[in-house]
Amino acid sequence: MAAVLVHRAVGNRLTNIFVNTGLLRRNEFENTLEMLRDRLKLHVLGVDASERFLAQLKIHPANAAAIVRIAAAKKNSVLVVAQAQTRRVGGVAGHP
Repeated sequence: MAAVLVHRAVGNRLTNIFVNTGLLRRNEFENTLEMLRDRLKLHVLGVDASERFLAQLKIHPANAAAIVRIAAAKKNSVLVVAQAQTRRVGGVAGHP
């Protein structure tokens, strides 16, 4: 895991962001956050963006993979959600 290696290098200056897209298994979001925080001792912010992503699936649930790819190219991507969360916590070192 890249987060563990970076954490070893920079310590508590690292903030990880885990985004729930709504496509995880039951309790996977909570269990993953717990594992990352408690066992690996990482500072992780959990962002539940499932409603935002699942709204796209209402168009046609059978095309979930295609919709996720399309969303990734638009404003609904995990990257966009993570960037918004980064701005909320004060940015990234070296970046406004």
